[in-house]
Amino acid sequence: MSEKVSKGMPITKTTAINTLKDYATLSRSEGQKKRRKEVEELRRRESAVGGSGQTTRVKIPSLQAALEQQGQKLDAFIASTDARLKNIEEHAKRNTTIL
Repeated sequence: MSEKVSKGMPITKTTAINTLKDYATLSRSEGQKKRRKEVEELRRRESAVGGSGQTTRVKIPSLQAALEQQGQKLDAFIASTDARLKNIEEHAKRNTTIL
């Protein structure tokens, strides 16, 4: 931490900002450590399942759910875009004048 704050010491704006930055850095590094542990665990599982150089996909439920959700959003977007294009084509047919 950049500055130590003791009891009864007035806290300046700079001290508060630096302390918050330090906490943010700590939490970020803790998150990175946690992620590394998750990756190591997945690698261990993969090597246990795959054996000798064999590649095996390990399904992660949260990732799988996120992919399915994104797929549903994409399908909804495609459907709405198709409906808009149909609407535009119909509008163009009605408003076309022959010169």
